[in-house]
Amino acid sequence: MKRRQFAAFAAASLAAPAVLAQDRTTRIWVGFPPGGSADVIARLLADKLKTSLGGNVIVENKPGAAGRLVLGELKRMAPDGLNLVLSPSGAMVIAPWLYTLNYDPIKDFTPVSRLVTFDFAVTAGPGAPAGDLKTVLAG
Repeated sequence: MKRRQFAAFAAASLAAPAVLAQDRTTRIWVGFPPGGSADVIARLLADKLKTSLGGNVIVENKPGAAGRLVLGELKRMAPDGLNLVLSPSGAMVIAPWLYTLNYDPIKDFTPVSRLVTFDFAVTAGPGAPAGDLKTVLAG
């Protein structure tokens, strides 16, 4: 091995830990099974984040309890900004009023962004009376 090769090898081996430390993986946790709307949204977001962050972004599914299980897990993770949860607002807004939780939505988490909104509609068959919802329900 020549001196230049040795010097290049030594420099590369000293720089390797710094390069590896920068290669940090971001995880987007989803509290629902793969294939659902939350999972699809997380995967679309992961693709965009890979480009903007220039690193690995992985979607992890941990289904159960309408998204509350993954929030309990997030609370136990290091607050390093590398673990994100895609959560419906119900797990943060409604669940505290209905369940005893192992997390406090206000104290334990920092909201980052609203990603999507969904519109809902009430429909009825052609035999339902026309009018507002009250008329349809009284029908």
